[in-house]
Amino acid sequence: MDPTATESVRDQKQRLHQRITALVDALNTRIADFSLPAGATTYPQRRRVVVQRNRLRHPLNLRLAARDPARGNQRIIAWNATDYLVLGHHHAPVPLQGALAALARERAPERVRDIAPTTYYFDGILYALLDNEAPGAGRRRNTEAVGRGLVLDPNEPPDPNPTSPIRHLRFPPAALIVEPQDVRFDDDINDTLPDDARLPRNTIALTPTYTDVGQLILPRPIRLAQGQGEVSTLNIKRYGLPVGSAYAVTDFFVEGANLRSQWWALDLKPPPWGPHATHVSGRSVYVCSSRFHEDDEVRLLRPLFDSNNEDERQHVIDQFTNAAVMNNDLIAEHRRLEQLAAQTRRRYPDLFNEAASIVRTYRHAP
Repeated sequence: MDPTATESVRDQKQRLHQRITALVDALNTRIADFSLPAGATTYPQRRRVVVQRNRLRHPLNLRLAARDPARGNQRIIAWNATDYLVLGHHHAPVPLQGALAALARERAPERVRDIAPTTYYFDGILYALLDNEAPGAGRRRNTEAVGRGLVLDPNEPPDPNPTSPIRHLRFPPAALIVEPQDVRFDDDINDTLPDDARLPRNTIALTPTYTDVGQLILPRPIRLAQGQGEVSTLNIKRYGLPVGSAYAVTDFFVEGANLRSQWWALDLKPPPWGPHATHVSGRSVYVCSSRFHEDDEVRLLRPLFDSNNEDERQHVIDQFTNAAVMNNDLIAEHRRLEQLAAQTRRRYPDLFNEAASIVRTYRHAP
């Protein structure tokens, strides 16, 4: 049956079931190997992951950054962002402490969690920039940048344990020097500065900033000492450097990217069962998996299901099948695009043959 013909949801599921089952079973055998070679502290090749949910990103980023071969034997420099309680225009922000600070690190609202609660640095670490403050200099949101230097806060105390593999700073650095990866710019201004004030070529300096204000939902109401009464939510903002590690990213980050030349793994595991579980996003699965040229290039961060649990396997198959179902409007648009593509192929057969030859050459390149 023509997959672009109008079908009911039930008919689509029946048609897709066998193919989805084969896909799910095949994917569940392609689990990425994250073990370190014997005696090694870093991977032989940089490992990166695409996840569907932001909550997984922070712990993965720290672990993968620490094992990045770019680190070599370098010491890791780490610092925490600071979360502030926002009480209004007539009150200065108050740093969160104790249990509230821990809660903010764990459950920071969307507007606040862009800046990670903990950030690592070593020369060569891979970051993603978080704002668009200087597009001409490569400071654009989601641009990859490599860490090239740190300027410590003037109040930073001496290192209490120089032999530790990680130095934990008390304050965020005064500046982070990064090299954006998709731009090269002239150094006319840099060249006019004194030697001790120049930045390395093609680098920019980032300084700490505040995020937008977001609403932190509390597990139970509390009474604030600042005379605000009993509250069940808090307005907070985060102070830190506007970068995030780029080892664990979302599908939005890799949209349009080519993952063939790097080591990537995907997290496609559906959410858990239960009344609050969400569905698998068909768009997310498509974006993630279509970044590869061949199906056998796809690796998974973790299994989709326990191979000894048939109920869980069927749940995954159902979730992927539901994600593949198209509504009538999407079916009609798919049909229109297929027809236009067929017309173009008939009009320019020589160009399509040349393109096919280039693709074959590229796929077999070392």
